Amino acid sequence: MKLRFLTSLLTAFGFYALGYVMRGVVRLYNPGTFWGDMITDAAMFLGVFLLAW
Repeated sequence: MKLRFLTSLLTAFGFYALGYVMRGVVRLYNPGTFWGDMITDAAMFLGVFLLAW
């Protein structure tokens, strides 16, 4: 059970990092707001975490 949790957590962080990098590239061309980024981070992490779970 613990291994399953760790695997899902690593998968979530992997997708989270990928999305973060992609958003960073988009930000170069279209700067966003701080709170918009925070909400995007939270939604991205939760969505991927639940998907991996």
